[in-house]
Amino acid sequence: MGALRPEGSGSVLKGKRKGDLLTAIKVFPVTIHSRSQAYDQFQAGAEQLRRINLEPNPNLVKVLNYGISEIGSQPFIETGFIDGSDLDELLEPPYDPVLTIFEVLKVADHLANALAQC
Repeated sequence: MGALRPEGSGSVLKGKRKGDLLTAIKVFPVTIHSRSQAYDQFQAGAEQLRRINLEPNPNLVKVLNYGISEIGSQPFIETGFIDGSDLDELLEPPYDPVLTIFEVLKVADHLANALAQC
């Protein structure tokens, strides 16, 4: 559907699967081939991410797919799409860069929940 934002470690694209399921596709800025050590390492890491979220967790995004693009041989990971701002954006104007204690505890609780599952 289009680019969400470029990142230092690749680009994030917004996609849509059959039906109304929106996805985020992270494309890494490297070229790897399916019979290489780099591919084996990428596949092992992506498979670990998939195993982590076999049990649903509201604090972890679900890994839907991963692989190498047909054009350009770039590795990608497709996840569920989460609409909203990330923490970096919430700490910049027009937002207040100082979080309340309630907000800090909420973020800490969500991070702890995600880390516990990992």
